[in-house]
Amino acid sequence: MSILSRQPPVAFWASPPIGCFFAACPSLPCGQPQVPSPRLVALLRRAVVCYAVGAVVAPLLDLWMAGAPGLAAHRGAAERLARGVESGVTLLALYSLFITYRLSRAPLQHYHTTLKFAAVKILVFVTPVQRALLVATLGTRDGSWWQHVMAVLQSPLLALLLFRAFPPSELPSQAISMHDTASFAASFREEASPEEQRLMQDV
Repeated sequence: MSILSRQPPVAFWASPPIGCFFAACPSLPCGQPQVPSPRLVALLRRAVVCYAVGAVVAPLLDLWMAGAPGLAAHRGAAERLARGVESGVTLLALYSLFITYRLSRAPLQHYHTTLKFAAVKILVFVTPVQRALLVATLGTRDGSWWQHVMAVLQSPLLALLLFRAFPPSELPSQAISMHDTASFAASFREEASPEEQRLMQDV
């Protein structure tokens, strides 16, 4: 937070895709440059956690309602609910990642944040779009099957992209021991404000 607080104010709420409305209306409070707060950082982390949970729970809910006796008649409603939840958490995750990128691009530019941002964005964005195109073209059953096939074929390419975005050379030359990690965490808690300490406990 100390690094972010020293950066110039940024209109981070005007980030795409949700913040495009705020960017078009800069007179609104959310469209004006602001200094990020600890609450914002905690909110961004929770948004990504919501995506990780929702992207897993929504398809499982769809499969459960399709196979459970007596619920097959509600398969259409289950599919719409699952797609709605997945689309909502994906949109929220994209918005959070855009905000995170805009806040960290300047102070962490020597870590090639643009490539890291693109690698994570592909993982979040391509999967639901690809699934929607396959289902619209081949139907629900065949489209879902080919989505799994495409995921297997794309995994090596995604792994290579993540390896290029997060190279081992960016790690410290010497491994950080558990004692050093505990010492750093203790010193950080001592320097953090009461609000930052409370937010760290919540997250």
